[in-house]
Amino acid sequence: MRFFSSLSAEHLQRYFRIIQEGIAVRRHFDLLR
Repeated sequence: MRFFSSLSAEHLQRYFRIIQEGIAVRRHFDLLR
C-alpha cells in the first residue's frame, strides 16, 4: 500500500487520461481503415 500512497491522485488522473486518449486515437484510426 505504500506504493499507492506515494502516488498522487493527480498522477493517476493524468495516467488514465493518457490511456483514454490512446484508446480514442486507436478507435479513430480503426474507423478510417
